[in-house]
Amino acid sequence: MVFFFFLLIWLVAMCLLISWHRIYYKKLYFFLQDEPLAPESLVEYLRKEKNTQNAHPNYAHANHTGKGLLFFCKTHEDKAKPTGMFNLVRIHTIHYGNAGTNLL
Repeated sequence: MVFFFFLLIWLVAMCLLISWHRIYYKKLYFFLQDEPLAPESLVEYLRKEKNTQNAHPNYAHANHTGKGLLFFCKTHEDKAKPTGMFNLVRIHTIHYGNAGTNLL
């Protein structure tokens, strides 16, 4: 009886872990590009980006030239319409994990 109780608790814990992994884990495709992007292809980026202080300069930089930007999207096929970008010139520190180890 006790064995089945612990087995039931273990199964519930595994189901919760699997559902949490599906919700929070995202696989993204990162790429660099030297050519400028059309304004129509960055509409989704402007819509999803919450920090407008960084979004508009990055948008203008991507329209002028794509150099120095790290783009990302969900799949390789969505490369024409990236969902986000990082301006590599403005990155000063990178924190890895919860320990806050500075990689730069």
